[in-house]
Parts: sequence; C-alpha cells; structure tokens
Amino acid sequence: MCLGITLADGCLHGYAKDSVEASAGQNVLLHFGFYFKYNYTLDNIYIYWGKEIGEDLYEVLVVFDGRDLRISRQGALPSVVGLMSGNASLLLNNVTNSDAGPYLCDVTVTTAEIGKKTIVNRKLKTHLDIIYANTYKRGFYGVIFSVVFLMVGSVVLTMAVFYIRSRQAREQMQSLG
Repeated sequence: MCLGITLADGCLHGYAKDSVEASAGQNVLLHFGFYFKYNYTLDNIYIYWGKEIGEDLYEVLVVFDGRDLRISRQGALPSVVGLMSGNASLLLNNVTNSDAGPYLCDVTVTTAEIGKKTIVNRKLKTHLDIIYANTYKRGFYGVIFSVVFLMVGSVVLTMAVFYIRSRQAREQMQSLG
C-alpha cells in the first residue's frame, strides 16, 4: 500500500515479520525492510518507531528525521547506516514483560525525481510476544527440586545410619549382659 504518491511507480514497498517471540532479558530485533525505486539520501528518510499503548495511540521509541536521531526508550537501537540499504529494523536490548505488544514502524521517503516531488509513506505493524516461562525459570525450578531431593535423601540416610548403629549397640549390650 502506498500513501501520498505523486508518481505511479514511486511506491515504497515494506516488509516486516508479523510476530516476534522472546524471553525477558533477551535482545530482540524488530525487522522492517523497505525498497524504494529512486535514489535517496539519509536527508530524505523519516523513520518513526512506536509501541502501541492504546487504540491508534503510540509511545514514541525512536524518531529519525534525516539528520537527528531521537531515542526515547533506553536500549532501542536503530541502524541509521542500514537505512541506505532499506533496513529500518529496530534492536530492543534487554526486553521486559512490559515490552510485549504491537509496534509500528512508519517510513517516509521524500525525493525529487523527474521534476516532481515524491512523498511516499509505508506503515507496518509487528507484534512482540514475551515468553514468561523462559528457560532460566524452568532451570531454577529444577535446581530447587534437586536441592530438596538431596536434603531429604541425606536426612533419610543419616537416620538409617543412626538406626543401624543404635541397633548394633543394643545387640552388643545384650550379648554382654
């Protein structure tokens, strides 16, 4: 879908993964690629990444206006160099459960081609799912189970040794006495 097109073949084509899964604490790459037929420079690109916090309401994460990069979320890293090759992906470092949800990437390219100004825009959504039962938690429960098992086993073994030794001591007393 192309919006604000003045040249029929000036469409900005975009692609993104529908959904990304991650565990809390991981780094996640939200993919967004685009292709534009005409030449452009960084000055011609406007990128907006937002996290949906309500219906058609987004928290701004990253804005690149062709010159300045503004990052609102700590650990959000876009690849400004990648923009020249059509890569507007966003790296989210150390995601938390609150990072789960829909994200929007909005790419706008303005350029002068064939004597006309072309403004093309492409918006795509992706969804980040945080997996709550990650391997660290499963491994942690296994450690707890192992420790409890070893503690109970050592108590039972100690009781068995104590019982056998006390029985041997009674038998020796009976034979002496």
